[in-house]
Amino acid sequence: GAVIGLFVFILLVLAALFAPLLAPYAPDVQDKTAFLRPPAWQAGGSTQYLLGTDPVGRDILSRLLYGARFSLLIGAVVVTLALTGGITLGLLAGYFRGWVDVAIMRVMDLILAFPSLLLALVLVTILGPG
Repeated sequence: GAVIGLFVFILLVLAALFAPLLAPYAPDVQDKTAFLRPPAWQAGGSTQYLLGTDPVGRDILSRLLYGARFSLLIGAVVVTLALTGGITLGLLAGYFRGWVDVAIMRVMDLILAFPSLLLALVLVTILGPG
C-alpha cells in the first residue's frame, strides 16, 4: 500500500516537473474548432486530444499536467506553514511549561475536538462557495 502510494506520488511529481515537455499543448490555448471533443477511447475521439477538450477547446491532458504543478505547490506551502506553526507551538509549550503549556494544549484540544469535515462545512457556510 505505502510503496504503491509513494510510486504514484513520485510519478505525479515527475509529471508536474516535466509538464512543459509532456503536455502536447499549452494549457491556456483555445481551439475553437475542437471544443468538447471526447477522449481518444470513446467514439468520436482522436489521439490528437488524448483526454479530450473542454467547452472552450483547451486540451484536458495539458491542463491536468500543468494543474498538478499548482496543486503540489499549494500542498507544499500548506505543509510548510503547518510544520512551522506546530514546531513553534511545541517549542513554546516545552520551554515555558506551566500555564503556557496548558493554554496551548487546551486550544489544540478544542481544535481537534471538531471533525475536519464539519469544520470545512461551517467555513463554506460562513464564507460562501466562491
